[in-house]
Amino acid sequence: MYNEDAMIRLFRQRVVPTGLVDIMQRAAGVKKGAPELTKIAKGMKAQADLSALNPQTIDKLARLEFALQQFVAEKGLSAVGIQCWTAIQEVYGLSPCYVMGRLTDSGVMASCEVDIYGALTMLIQYRASLSKVAPHFIDWTIQHQKLADTLLAWHCGNAPPSLACKGCKAGCQLPQYPWSVPGHRPVHGHRRI
Repeated sequence: MYNEDAMIRLFRQRVVPTGLVDIMQRAAGVKKGAPELTKIAKGMKAQADLSALNPQTIDKLARLEFALQQFVAEKGLSAVGIQCWTAIQEVYGLSPCYVMGRLTDSGVMASCEVDIYGALTMLIQYRASLSKVAPHFIDWTIQHQKLADTLLAWHCGNAPPSLACKGCKAGCQLPQYPWSVPGHRPVHGHRRI
């Protein structure tokens, strides 16, 4: 939850809501073999090990990235909060984490779970680094059981690929969601894609 009115009044922030349907329609509307998709997919393959993904999944990732880039450019946005868990998996059949990390690396902060305050925090961190260091959005931190000055950080995988160690290549795989496993019966409103 966030107070959009207070953000507008106090900080002159502009929040532009949209639904997943709009983004999914944009992604589906890109012509197969479009140069933009080819360029994005080529960049993804150069940056990360996508060997666990089939060509259709890579195409869907590229489409999602293009659709989000297009929306951000049209609306003049600096950051986005994306309804990522579990909505995109259920509707689109994949996790947007890698795309979100790539957006953050490109200067468009992408936070999870429509966390507008998280997106703003990322934007502040990014601007504080003079737009040179992409921040990582971590929403769960747990104090280490034995080391007082250490915490365990967790998130699903939306870290900017630029944060991988020097000489390392980020990895990307298609997780098995309960609703995507053949033979699994949907529960709690989940459906197989």
